[in-house]
Formats: sequence, structure tokens, C-alpha cells
Amino acid sequence: MAWPRAEREAAPAFPMTLLLTDAPPSMSPHPRRPSPLASQPAAQASGPSKPPALPLSASAPAAPKAPGRRPILMALTASALVLVGSAWLSAPTAWAQSTAARAPNTARTLTWEELVPKDWDPMALFRDKPTALIREGSAAERELMREMREVWDKAPTRAELKGQRVRLPGYVVPLDMVGDKLQDFLLVPYLGACVHSPPPPANQIVHITLKRPQALRTMDVVWVTGLMDIERQDTGMGVSGYAIQADVVEPYKAPDGRR
Repeated sequence: MAWPRAEREAAPAFPMTLLLTDAPPSMSPHPRRPSPLASQPAAQASGPSKPPALPLSASAPAAPKAPGRRPILMALTASALVLVGSAWLSAPTAWAQSTAARAPNTARTLTWEELVPKDWDPMALFRDKPTALIREGSAAERELMREMREVWDKAPTRAELKGQRVRLPGYVVPLDMVGDKLQDFLLVPYLGACVHSPPPPANQIVHITLKRPQALRTMDVVWVTGLMDIERQDTGMGVSGYAIQADVVEPYKAPDGRR
């Protein structure tokens, strides 16, 4: 099921945003549990200050059926995105704070590129493989996707981020519920990740644990502030390489008026 075009265009464009939104959940090579919020109706935005209210997978209006995107093509696109995004590490951004400029106890605002080690190449697996000649649905494609998943689930993290108080924007992928509220969730950098497209590399998935359960929906866009840890965990929706014990989870607002 595809996200409505209006919702896709309204989604915040983080530096590594990837809109692989037409891929059905069945194309994901990673086993996952059903979203606990999938059966709940989507709520309407209450005012202009509220961030884009993205629909739940079960409530998105039906769209004309489009050709499915090949898993290999999706993987190559995601690989290229991570690779290009890593180059942003050396470029200043309007909303990234330097460690030196921060006051004590002030959260460091991270970009998703800063979670990726500079020397890690997500394209390495594909460089010597004739991906254009591999047939969709073939045993060769399944084997390549299995290899990709194994490499991406072991994607390296940056140990120096451990113990830092950070602030990171992203999309919500629900995990455990307490009543009708979330106790923990995955934070991902692009719309549909782990839900409508395969999970990104582990260094692009952050497991968020809340101090108190909070009312959040699938693909809500939020800022998360808390203490960063290096912890690899297979959540069933994707393997996370980082974890944050969140002090604050608040609706996303673009800094300096940027989207």
C-alpha cells in the first residue's frame, strides 16, 4: 500500500530521507512483528503547529496499483543514500551543533550521517556483483538480499557517541505498548523504513526507550532527546545499532524554518 502523495510531499526532508514508499511490507527481507498500532484509526491534525500527521499503514487510502520495486533496487538506493550521506560529515549544516559550542548538559543535535563511521561503505557488497542481470524473485536475488541483511544488521557504529546527551529527529516505528501508549519504539531516518521498505543498516536505526509511556503513532515525526548508548538489538522490526533512553520526545519542528 502506498502512502498518499500529499503525505509524502509533506514529510520532513532530513538529509538522508529516502522515500521508498511503494514497496509492500512483504518485500522486506527482515522478519518483523505486526505494528501494534496498525488497526487504530488515524487522527486528524489539531492545528498548524502540529507536525505532519502521517497515516497508519492500515488507514492509508488505497492508491492505484503501481509496479513493485525490486528488493535489490531498493537496497542499492538505500546503500547509495547512506554512502552519500556520510559525505555530509565534513560539511557544515545549519542545524548541527559542534561539541565545542555546546554548554554543559546541553544535548548535542545529531544528523543521521553522524551515526555512520566515515570509512564504512554500504555499497561494498554490491560493487562486484552483476545486480542488473539478477532476475526478480530468483534464488540469486534472495541470496543477495540475505547477504545484504547480514552485512547491514552488523553495520558498525561510532563508539565515541556512547554516553553523550543527544537530540535526533526521525520517524516512529512502534514496538511495545502499555495500554494505548508506546513504551518503546524505533527511530528511523526516512518515511516507511521497517514498515513499507526493508530496514536500513543497524547504524541508521535507534531503539528509543521512554521513561513514561507516550501516545505516538506509526511514522509520527519527532525530536528525541536523551542519553546515547551503543547497543545492538534485534527488535523484530529491524536490528538497531544504537539506543537512547529518552528524556524528551516532542513533535518535530524544523529548526530555523527549514523543512
